Amino acid sequence: MTQDALAQVLGVHPMTISKWERGWLPPDPENAAIYNLLTPWPGTRVASLGSEIRHLLATRGVLAARAYLLVSITADMGQGGSCDDS
Repeated sequence: MTQDALAQVLGVHPMTISKWERGWLPPDPENAAIYNLLTPWPGTRVASLGSEIRHLLATRGVLAARAYLLVSITADMGQGGSCDDS
């Protein structure tokens, strides 16, 4: 997923995502939880949701895209993915 698409889903500016990735700015707790679920899993289904998210953003809006993203994360966690917060 691109920084632009993720920024749209999270309701922040794309430069904010860049600042999070560089460690220049901490995300708020809610966005941090979503961001942390997405970033440690390259190669999983969640990491490849870009086109589906872009389509939802264009046709149904941010809330639909965010809901789809959260459902996808939950599905990946149920299929052997993990979220290590330690």
